[in-house]
Amino acid sequence: MKILLGIGLCLFPFFLQAQEKCATVLFQKQLQELEPVVFDEEAEFEKWLQHKKKLSGQQIHPAGTDAEAKFVIPVVVHVIHRGEAVGTGTNIPDEQILSQLKILNDDFRARNISSIDKLPAEFKSLAADTEIEFVLAKQDPEGLPTTGIVRVAATEGNWSQAKDINLKSLSHWPATKYLNLYSAELSSPVIGWAQFPQSDRLSGLNFSDIAEETDGVVIDYRYLGTGYRALSSSKGRTATHEIGHYLGLRHIWGDGNCSKDDFVSDTPLIDNSHKGCPATTSKSSCTGGLAMYQNYMDYTDDGCMSLFTTGQKERLHVVLQNSPRRKDLHNSSGKLEPTTVANDAGIKALQLTPIQHCNGSYKPSLQLRNYGNTQVTDVKIELKVGPELVKTYTLSTNLAYLESLDLELDDLQFATAGQQLVSATITQTNAGPDNKSTNNTALAEIVVPLKTTLPINQQFEGGLSPFTIGNPDFGFTWQLANVSNGITPDNTAAFLNFYEYEAIGQQDILASPIMDLRHEERAYLSFDIAHARYQNTSNDGLKVYVTTDCRSNLQTAELIFEASGEALATAAASNSPFEPANESHWRTIELDLSAYAGMDNVQVLFAGVNDYGNNMYLDNISISNTIAAPLNIALSELLQPTPVFGNSSSAIRAEIKNQGIDTIYSFVLQLTLNGSPLREVKIRDIALGAQQKMPVSLGVLPILPEGQHLLELQVHSPNNETDGAAIDNTIRRQFAINPATSTLPMRESFLATTFENTQWTSVSPLPDYSGWETQEVTGPYVKAGSVPNHAAAAQFSGSPRLHEKWLSSPRLDISNTSVAGMQFWYYAGGNGDVSLQILASQDNGLTWPISLWQKAYSELNPDTQAAPQEPAATGSWHRDFISLQQLVGEANVRIAFVAKGQNEAAVYVDEIEFFLSEQPTPAPLPERNSVSLYPNPAKGEFNLFFNMENPQGEEVVVEIFNTSGSFISRNNFPNTLNQIYTLQVPDLPAGIYYLRIRSASLNTSHKLVLTR
Repeated sequence: MKILLGIGLCLFPFFLQAQEKCATVLFQKQLQELEPVVFDEEAEFEKWLQHKKKLSGQQIHPAGTDAEAKFVIPVVVHVIHRGEAVGTGTNIPDEQILSQLKILNDDFRARNISSIDKLPAEFKSLAADTEIEFVLAKQDPEGLPTTGIVRVAATEGNWSQAKDINLKSLSHWPATKYLNLYSAELSSPVIGWAQFPQSDRLSGLNFSDIAEETDGVVIDYRYLGTGYRALSSSKGRTATHEIGHYLGLRHIWGDGNCSKDDFVSDTPLIDNSHKGCPATTSKSSCTGGLAMYQNYMDYTDDGCMSLFTTGQKERLHVVLQNSPRRKDLHNSSGKLEPTTVANDAGIKALQLTPIQHCNGSYKPSLQLRNYGNTQVTDVKIELKVGPELVKTYTLSTNLAYLESLDLELDDLQFATAGQQLVSATITQTNAGPDNKSTNNTALAEIVVPLKTTLPINQQFEGGLSPFTIGNPDFGFTWQLANVSNGITPDNTAAFLNFYEYEAIGQQDILASPIMDLRHEERAYLSFDIAHARYQNTSNDGLKVYVTTDCRSNLQTAELIFEASGEALATAAASNSPFEPANESHWRTIELDLSAYAGMDNVQVLFAGVNDYGNNMYLDNISISNTIAAPLNIALSELLQPTPVFGNSSSAIRAEIKNQGIDTIYSFVLQLTLNGSPLREVKIRDIALGAQQKMPVSLGVLPILPEGQHLLELQVHSPNNETDGAAIDNTIRRQFAINPATSTLPMRESFLATTFENTQWTSVSPLPDYSGWETQEVTGPYVKAGSVPNHAAAAQFSGSPRLHEKWLSSPRLDISNTSVAGMQFWYYAGGNGDVSLQILASQDNGLTWPISLWQKAYSELNPDTQAAPQEPAATGSWHRDFISLQQLVGEANVRIAFVAKGQNEAAVYVDEIEFFLSEQPTPAPLPERNSVSLYPNPAKGEFNLFFNMENPQGEEVVVEIFNTSGSFISRNNFPNTLNQIYTLQVPDLPAGIYYLRIRSASLNTSHKLVLTR
């Protein structure tokens, strides 16, 4: 289960289910991804705010409650309901809304004197009148009278953050003039969220523009105001809290521990939110002083909130004076009573309709309306592109009050690519000045696509440009991320955060510039992708389209590539947000675009398809008229020999791939063994198409001795020509031959200092790296006599490349038993990427088709992601048991522990035991060289569970005597190691008996009680 709302959770007691009081932190995180930024936006915003605060030079002190408000903000409340009558269900009454406005003004003006008087003395002096007031809008965006309350019926049952744009698209007024406050039924557990303010671009910061269409505050209707449809426990502080965010305040605990801050000096540092209504003496674990749980930006119950501080007031003022959209609220005409004057024409809307998407031509049109109390007979309108006047229109009209006229203007042709701002302004009405300028201008913005020629190489190091994004839901979309590609330090890639993206099925577009291929005979596309699934269940996808109409429209584009789920994944599934860690996590995809050669206005669209799974990355997008190697054969994998096998020889098999475009009909493979030429193999009469693979058999190895060997394969001469890219023509692999055999039961404690003295074999398939080693570490058991413990260790220190290390058992003969199982202990630590997999072979290691067990690092070490490199205590180890039932009856079984890792990661294995049992032991494992008796008392039969020190096992004699010392029976058990023996004694009468148990290292007795 993904926990997306971990920041800002609040156990809110008003429902049977816990509610999240504020989801603004997650919402803001999502909004940050609407446009790509390379740096931490939170840090940059705070840098901007502190700079503005310093420039203002203002000294802010607590104000009296009678002071005149310095800022008055018009509010429009959008009541999103389900068609109920006003005052019922989600269609809350006006009185409930008015109660919320009163609460906001009382809270922001510090008029709740009785609550402030209850504050500790050191906080009471900080309680500030923020000098901010809120009023319901009196005129709408057209300047017409309004109550400030808009009611819209919708079919949606409840609303989640993923549908924020859908909610706000039902009704939204300009965010530069109004605080848009939404009342709706929200999806549990969230009860509110807000959009954080932006920095001022004039500061020089490279901030993204957060969509105006989503700017506002959303509150669950049951927590808006008091009385009526609100819950009885609501005091309206959810809106106070969220509007605090809307105006730039953060949670007072900084959404982190003591190292995080809300960037306000007079709110005491705390490490977490407060719930309920704490005691007045509640202390901060960060400072030891009182915790300010009474602050509106904490998570306490509504009734326990009572103040904003002087420092928070200063922050609010800086935002209202400088932040885009927020700085215009106080001067908004929305809070003024509407007026009707003579000679007042206005432009209600300006639209730019594409005539031909590819040549930058648009048809402007506008709606002219008479807002005045006199007839409008003529108007003069100026049309501008940016600051440049394009044309002045003098138009004859005959419009009465509130009548409108739709007008089409002359076509516009944009020669320059990029963002273009078009304005239409009324400069005269009825041959004289227009008497109300607030409705005289309308704006429209378009993006004229860039046209270019080949080649295009996009590595994202300088940003997304010239690529653009399409984000239809204003949710998570393509952004930039610094991630490893195993080659380039500080590599940057395009990134889609599917891990936190709840809008399943949503497609986000990364679009190339528009290309002129009229003079090209061929064109090729290649790109690198990295993606991991979530829990092997998600099916996030990538689709690649080509369009020739300059519209970035998937409905008219041609699909040329599609993959999802397992077919798209380049790394193992992960429950954590995926981030590529090395070169092996990336895959290159190459596509032929030659079908579009000779055409103009060709555009490639990458569409990420969300399944709420795990993250996707794109990098190194290349569109060219040549390919690096049209004739390119590659060795993609060595199939045999495997890293460890027991026979003296093995087949040699490899996988060949055509990495180019041209079909391959023949090639040559050269084999070298232990530095000496082995053979040359010529492959003819094939037809290997572009990007196709094929296995090839290359004979068998000669008879080889036990130990490690090195095999090198080189492919060359495709179609009897020179390979265009020889870098992928060679594979060098180490393998080990281990003829050792064993039977069950068996134990391996790695007592020897090297694997040479054990029956187990260690090898690294890559010859530049070492395999597993034995290492003295704290083990899972405390051994008698202070004997040092050794374990098998796969150490990846100093290895930036992800690679495997194999640890293989001897050949296991399991043909003479009906049950089998394996128990082992493991530990993972360090700061790198590491995983552990257990494979099984049924043919003495010639193939390894069976995966018995597999865990990624987060599963290997569930307690912490930053465990020490070595196990610190016996309790650091984890134990697991695997049934080997699918291998029972086989005589040539091998088990291999395969660790894959890099950097400073390490994984350890110890005390590997093979049992004659398919189930975990029913009783605790006895100490070494001991035996446990159960059940006791027993009825008719009892069990003896042995745990012998000698890994080869010992013969054990079990004798039974009565209380008189008379001998009753004797049982001999050869090769005893860790077995459980069941002894049946149905004929013995109830009573007390003594067991004498002896072996080469064991001499003990147990009292047995038999009942009937």
